[in-house]
Amino acid sequence: MLSPVQKTAITPKDLLLALQQINGARAIQGVSGQIAFGPDGNPIKKALVIMKVSDRGLYGEDSVQGCFQKGTC
Repeated sequence: MLSPVQKTAITPKDLLLALQQINGARAIQGVSGQIAFGPDGNPIKKALVIMKVSDRGLYGEDSVQGCFQKGTC
C-alpha cells in the first residue's frame, strides 16, 4: 500500500476512513462548533441554537444544544 505522501488522489474509501477518525478526543473545533461523527456517520453533539418565534418575529435565544467549543461537553 502507498504511504499518504505517495498518493496522488483521494478515493471515496480514503475519505470515509478519514471521517470515521473524527470522533471523541479527536473531534475538531470548527467555526460553527465541535465537529465529530458517530459510528453511523451522524454528527455528535453538534451545536444548535433554538430560537423563540413570536408573531412579531424572532424573540431571542431559547436554548443551546450540543457543543460550541471542543472539549467542553
